[in-house]
Amino acid sequence: MDYIENLILYDFKNYTNTFQIEFYKRSDIELERINQIQTSFSMNENKLKKEPKSLQTNATRLGNTLLIIMNEYEQIIKYLEESKNYILNLSFEEKTNTNIYTYDEDYDFNEPIYYDIFQQLKIDIQDTLQKRKYEPLTKDNKNARKYKIQKDISPILLNEINTFENTLHQIRVDYFNELDNKIRELAKLEKSIINKKVAQQYKDLKNGTIIKNACIKFLDNFINDLKEIKKLVDNSFLNKSVESNTKKFKLNQITIPTSTFQFNLTDKNPKIKRYTYTFNNIQELCYITFYQLLINKKVISKCEFCNDYFIPKNRNDEIYCDKKYKKYKGEETSCAKKGKYKKYNINRKNDIDSLYGNLLNRLNGKIKDNDTNYNTYCELKEKLRKEKEKINKQKNEDTNKILKQKLSQKILSKKLKEIEKKYDKEFHIYLTSFDKDYQNKFPRRNKNKYTSNKYWYQKKKSQII
Repeated sequence: MDYIENLILYDFKNYTNTFQIEFYKRSDIELERINQIQTSFSMNENKLKKEPKSLQTNATRLGNTLLIIMNEYEQIIKYLEESKNYILNLSFEEKTNTNIYTYDEDYDFNEPIYYDIFQQLKIDIQDTLQKRKYEPLTKDNKNARKYKIQKDISPILLNEINTFENTLHQIRVDYFNELDNKIRELAKLEKSIINKKVAQQYKDLKNGTIIKNACIKFLDNFINDLKEIKKLVDNSFLNKSVESNTKKFKLNQITIPTSTFQFNLTDKNPKIKRYTYTFNNIQELCYITFYQLLINKKVISKCEFCNDYFIPKNRNDEIYCDKKYKKYKGEETSCAKKGKYKKYNINRKNDIDSLYGNLLNRLNGKIKDNDTNYNTYCELKEKLRKEKEKINKQKNEDTNKILKQKLSQKILSKKLKEIEKKYDKEFHIYLTSFDKDYQNKFPRRNKNKYTSNKYWYQKKKSQII
């Protein structure tokens, strides 16, 4: 208990819930299931704030619990930061003590100021981490809806807050009462002249300074812990190389809680059928998940479309998750489909890229079909490629010459834009001329007309170049 300086060596109790996570295979799919273990309290339970509801989860895919928390990371951090900023600007004073060097026996504990703040924080976290199924409240009123909780992993985080609230209760009531008794004893021994350090802490408890500082410290620790976990997830699974999308586990060492194994003895060699771990917080859950990913040769990746964390099902070089979206024009779409479309648009972000890509795809198609003019198409493709190479080389040479000059940032930026504009225009004109010659030489005589004309270079004010 490090939220205050314990001047009287009061024995603070740590009241916390623990969780069990099981890992096993079913039909060659790695699954996990989490259960919450209730703690029996030795102190009067009516003194403690209510425990969070038990965690509700069915079997899910390996790593799913950690992924949900990481994918809601920004929202959770936002709630914690908002709570902290609110506390910073709030007075926690409950009653003013006029003389800190004499004992004041008249002190009443009202509903703590922090209670509503943490209550709202817990509600916000529940709203974020609960998977709900909404249904109409009544048949007549479809707008008013009720929900059933299908999955709720919020207790893993709420447990941290609940434990801290119980610590605050001990500081605010039990520790204060014990300190009160100590002051009484000191007052008798020292004729009402109280030790200044003890008296100041008594005052800080009464005016709320200690409680306020403890709340800020707790939230800071909570935020930093989550940031460290995110950093751990981001830095533990990296690409093997710049050219490869395949992820590789990079940590040298991990520490996991004690586990138990259940063996299948039907074969000659016993095989582990189920792993069970007991953990208390999200940090331990993170390391347990890493270990299970490691032994199952899995990794954590980040979807290049939706930016969510995911665990590839088949190959460790997958760049899109399997998230599904509402059907569009009768077809189901996913991150993979949307991501490829987005990537295509980025690669063809202007007329020059679009025209070049169109011409290249056209020639590749003819070459692949082994057309009668096969050699001509190969020559045209090589000519197109070399022209692009030539333009880029000239552009780079001119750019390097400018960079070597001692120019102001404003002039340098202007010169570089002029070079970019000059060579883009030159290449655009070349591509347009190339396409015109091609269409004249190989005209289409069916309904499928050429579509590249819209990318041709034209001298218009609206033209980008």
